Amino acid sequence: MTESQNAFDWSNFTHFMNAAIGAPAEQIEALESPYGTAYLCRSETPPFVGRFTFFSFDNEMRAIIVDGVAEEETLFNLVDGDWVRFNFALMIDISMDDIQQVPVQLSSPSWRIIDHPRDKITREVVPKGSVAKWLTIVCKHSKIQKLSGRELDDLPEFFRFVDASQDRSTQYRDFVLRSRFASITTDVLRSEIADPLNIAYLEARCTELLCLALEDLIDPIDIDGLPALNTADRERVEKAKLYIDENFKHGLTVKQISSAAGMNRNSLFYGFKKKFGVSVSEYIQNLKLEKAKHLIQHSDKHLIEIAEDVGFKHQTSFITAFKKRFGTTPGKLRRQI
Repeated sequence: MTESQNAFDWSNFTHFMNAAIGAPAEQIEALESPYGTAYLCRSETPPFVGRFTFFSFDNEMRAIIVDGVAEEETLFNLVDGDWVRFNFALMIDISMDDIQQVPVQLSSPSWRIIDHPRDKITREVVPKGSVAKWLTIVCKHSKIQKLSGRELDDLPEFFRFVDASQDRSTQYRDFVLRSRFASITTDVLRSEIADPLNIAYLEARCTELLCLALEDLIDPIDIDGLPALNTADRERVEKAKLYIDENFKHGLTVKQISSAAGMNRNSLFYGFKKKFGVSVSEYIQNLKLEKAKHLIQHSDKHLIEIAEDVGFKHQTSFITAFKKRFGTTPGKLRRQI
């Protein structure tokens, strides 16, 4: 395992890159503009092969694009300081220690907000062979107040920990990456940084993402404008999810799931999407693929056996679905381990 020797923060990108992937200062290209500075780094050697792009827009907002593959299992030590972290991930596979006193496995596609105590060091482990396609935006609490147009006391309790002397735990929330979030994140990841106008454009897109995230946190909207679930419906949907988690390998039908949960077909479709942000079929497919990825990385089973174990009847459909979700084939991922 490759481990960063010192904890790094968001204040110094040269230090960030050196600590993260061992990139020397001469490997980093800087592009300055009136809208901020972009630092570009492409790594062609382990532990991480791919692109890092860091943006320092102003004293209250910064961002980093990560797009590549972890060639070795890598451990980062990170200090967020007084920055609040928003992460928007198309593909991410990181385990974080001590989030609310328990390890958290980040999955994709998803977005999350993390606010650590000022001096807390977080250990983040990226497994060997992981494909990373994500955007992290960090901002100060003052930026959150300006964007939301609200005083501190009018914000959710989550954002009120601005006193560095406060003895508090990490604040963490995880959300499904809805289509509008995914579209902007994809746009940012595809952007080339060639001139100052690109920096102005990406600052606008990052600000748009922050505003959407704050809307969801401050005034949550209903998925597809549907009404909220009542207590009984929420319990049935949770029961349906538990049934899927325990039986997803066995070619479940909608009839089986709805029967196990005690609800009709339409209520299952609506309630599941409302509660979890994805359809029943999407959830089952993602569950199969995540399990398959784990088996590829942590077992010696043959790929055909793994496909069968997680419920794929045809190898071709398994490979196609796997590549669509993780950006690589099962065989390539196995060879990288």
